[in-house]
Amino acid sequence: MLQSSLQRRTWLTLRRQEALWFHIFVVPWIIGFLVFTLYPTVAALYLSFTRYNALRPPVFIGLANYRNLFHDPVFFTSLRVTFTYAIIAVP
Repeated sequence: MLQSSLQRRTWLTLRRQEALWFHIFVVPWIIGFLVFTLYPTVAALYLSFTRYNALRPPVFIGLANYRNLFHDPVFFTSLRVTFTYAIIAVP
């Protein structure tokens, strides 16, 4: 009986150590993901709905930027060129 409880305590200690090492190795990756991927993506999405100038604070204008984008003929030309390049260069 004494040996069984000792094995159980050792197992819990090993499990806690494994959990601790897991968190030690995973936390830097999570911080890097949040700082270098998630934050810039969310910031870019927010700024896409604003009129932004580096000298003035952003002003929310909603979907006006996207409306202007879809009425610009250069946008569709750039999409066509990009897809053509991707189809030729990627394979």
